[in-house]
Amino acid sequence: MDTAKSNDRKLNGFIPYRGQIPPLHPSVFVAEGVKIIGDVEIEEKSSIWFNTVVRGDVNYICIGVCTNVQDNSVLYGQRRLHRFISARV
Repeated sequence: MDTAKSNDRKLNGFIPYRGQIPPLHPSVFVAEGVKIIGDVEIEEKSSIWFNTVVRGDVNYICIGVCTNVQDNSVLYGQRRLHRFISARV
């Protein structure tokens, strides 16, 4: 990923962890105040709303297509468990 995009993402709540910056499909909406760290995938047409935290610093998190994660949610992975939020949730 180029440095400019990396810096933009960090300023917008994307926090690199162990060299990973979460990829983001252009159709994904991320509201102000959201923090996303580490091994996280957010698939197309999904939305992450105000002040949500998505922590992929311990394990992988995948948020499916057309999925809506509401305000102030906290999603995190545990050591032996990946987190998958299905499509259209």
